[in-house]
Amino acid sequence: MEKNLVRSLVKDIFVFNKNKKSEIICNTLFSLSEYINSKSIFVYLSKEREVDTKMIVKNSWEKGKKVFVPKLDGERMKAIQIYENSKLIDGQFGIKEPLNEDSHEEDIDLVIVPMVSFDENLNRLGHGKGYYDTWLKNKILFKIGICFEEYKFEMLPVEPHDIKMDLIITDKKVYK
Repeated sequence: MEKNLVRSLVKDIFVFNKNKKSEIICNTLFSLSEYINSKSIFVYLSKEREVDTKMIVKNSWEKGKKVFVPKLDGERMKAIQIYENSKLIDGQFGIKEPLNEDSHEEDIDLVIVPMVSFDENLNRLGHGKGYYDTWLKNKILFKIGICFEEYKFEMLPVEPHDIKMDLIITDKKVYK
């Protein structure tokens, strides 16, 4: 099956109780030692069809963690630290981005990755631009994908440049 076909199929899937399922996923994340022991996380700012990450950002600040979010710079993605008073604007693709450029990527020890879809082999399908695969290449970081169980496929098409997750959390299960 082709990646664009999977993306198209996922668009037709309606997720009931998205807020409750996002809360379940976030609470599962909060219970993991990888999250508990992290000092600095890189997390995406969610769009409508994705797991809501506002709880992750808020909880991370409450736990004294540094929070980094993606900011696009041409064909490149950068990790920018945000603070509770950071001003966010609509960036490329309608994704919120910080105005500031405060980046200390070397501090990051955990990455929360968005996924359009996934399979049990810890493969993820993104939106197709390759920003995360490029950013994660050559980085030794623990990678957690978060996604709704409804978006799971038996097997995704995989290319050599695709980066696998170390763990995937859904509202039903943790895939390792």
